[in-house]
Amino acid sequence: MPRARRTGFLSEDAFAGELVRIKEGDEPHPHLHVFSLSDFRDAVGPKWERLNGLVEVAVESIIRRHVDSGQDIFTRLDAEISCLTLPNASRSETRTKVAAIAHDISAHLFGDAVIDGRRPQVLSANLPLNDALTEEGEMNRQAINHALAQAGAALSTDSTARSAGAAAAQDLAAPHRATLASLMSPEDAARIAAAQPGKGFAISGGETRRMEEPDWFIPSAPAPLQGADAPRQTLVQSTTLQGADATRQAAARAASHKALMADWFEVTPPHADQATPDQSSAHKAAGSERISMGATPGKAEPATPSWYGDAAPQRLNGADAERAVIRLDKAGGGPKPPETIISVDGGGWGGGASPLTPESSLTLVWTPTWVTSRRAIGAFHARLIRSDRDNSPTLEGVHAYDGLNPMETLTLDRFAATQSARELKNLFFSRQRLGLTVPVHWMSLSPKWRDCIRIPFEDCPSEARRRFLKIEVFGLSPEVPPIVLRRMFEPLERIGCDVLARLPLSAAAMIPALSQLRGVGVDLAELHDEERVGDDELFARLDLFRETARKAKIASYVWGVRRRPLIARLVKAGYSLVNGPGVMCDLSHPVLPSKGGTARPGAVTPPSGGARR
Repeated sequence: MPRARRTGFLSEDAFAGELVRIKEGDEPHPHLHVFSLSDFRDAVGPKWERLNGLVEVAVESIIRRHVDSGQDIFTRLDAEISCLTLPNASRSETRTKVAAIAHDISAHLFGDAVIDGRRPQVLSANLPLNDALTEEGEMNRQAINHALAQAGAALSTDSTARSAGAAAAQDLAAPHRATLASLMSPEDAARIAAAQPGKGFAISGGETRRMEEPDWFIPSAPAPLQGADAPRQTLVQSTTLQGADATRQAAARAASHKALMADWFEVTPPHADQATPDQSSAHKAAGSERISMGATPGKAEPATPSWYGDAAPQRLNGADAERAVIRLDKAGGGPKPPETIISVDGGGWGGGASPLTPESSLTLVWTPTWVTSRRAIGAFHARLIRSDRDNSPTLEGVHAYDGLNPMETLTLDRFAATQSARELKNLFFSRQRLGLTVPVHWMSLSPKWRDCIRIPFEDCPSEARRRFLKIEVFGLSPEVPPIVLRRMFEPLERIGCDVLARLPLSAAAMIPALSQLRGVGVDLAELHDEERVGDDELFARLDLFRETARKAKIASYVWGVRRRPLIARLVKAGYSLVNGPGVMCDLSHPVLPSKGGTARPGAVTPPSGGARR
């Protein structure tokens, strides 16, 4: 009778034995997935001896939370490396679970910590069972370490190599971090917290009414103008005569015109035999009169100008022209025109109690970005980290906006814009040729709020904005009305910087409508579960996105790439900007490590493989 397969947490030898059985079976072989905390160990230094026991327990509990203990198997090779195999899961389910485990380990252990100016990473790699096992059926440590080395950042910094200037470096390494309460005066913070208990704590706008309602609206039809602005009434006299009064009325009107106009006009009585070829049969039948300027008896009348009393009214000129009115709608100034309020998907915005509290903290870090044209790290991308409570998982990047309504979203964007403007000035005045890309949610560009994004950058030199600043609008989708899509970029163009748009990978059809922008891109952190596929299929989808952008004559970029082989393919394909954990870890400020000590010798390998830095 065959022995039942062991599942759940196993010792290293038992885990290797189960891998051998799976390898010898008839079912498709799963991959071995490995997680390493070596970067965290290097970052904490001597504290690792005190923390490794707690770290082992935390990592094991996180893995148990995501796997099926009745089918999956996992083990721990040492305090740093854990291994996992999901024999019965599909490839899509496996990728989703592995990504969730790596994210939760990072959020639980690191939070928003920045150690010596850099954020540690959880290294994640996978390899076939044939490579994971030796010929003797044991775990192949050498192959596992090689896979982890390939999964690390292509460009690394060594926080332990700092020398004499460590004290000054520590001051520089502190990232921008603040709680929401610290961004307001104590009086305002207490007033807002008391006025809106449990409904969100936003520094943008004070007491907010209709907090969940977006500010974008489309006027359906203008209200009728009244008073002095009303359209001027114009008397249109019809000479279409009916009944027995037709001839009498025509004669009376002809005599009246002749008396008033004297020699300037000659009124010709309407007779059918005198009708000109351009008169319609309706005019002949009705007996319309024609008034011609400068008519002389016995001479042909000029073709123009001529007026028909009962003809369609012509365009009025001079004092009779239609008045051009500038509309200045004010609150309470009479009935407002009907509005079409843009509905926002309830899944994207918080509908219940807000997760933000006065103690919620925001941290701004910077992701080094590979600039293909320079073949080096030439830009930094602003990245928000949100922590709502102590010891709670942090939310990073686009996920920092999860559960927030538009006013709270503006709070995050204001924080990022203000701190980014300071970094831009520092870079410009220190003569560093590094670009900054600053993400802004599209709802923060609504008419009432867009100045909150624009004003912080107006204090920066115009040359700095023009050469080194790119503002990226994200959160866009095909559901955004076209009229809003056309108008939202106008305030950013006034800043005098390049404008980018981040789109869903499946929304390449939106690119032609954004041809006025500098570039469009994709963030792999925003992929849905069904979009998490292998490198070959993912690259094919990205290449379709890039080709659509190329036809529209727009540059393309990709954020959040983890695997170095995919990075090399993207750079070679021609993407202008590429970043992610596979390029380099996040830093506290947009400053490259100095050549004197923070770069690992031999560890700086360009993502493109053969390109030089």
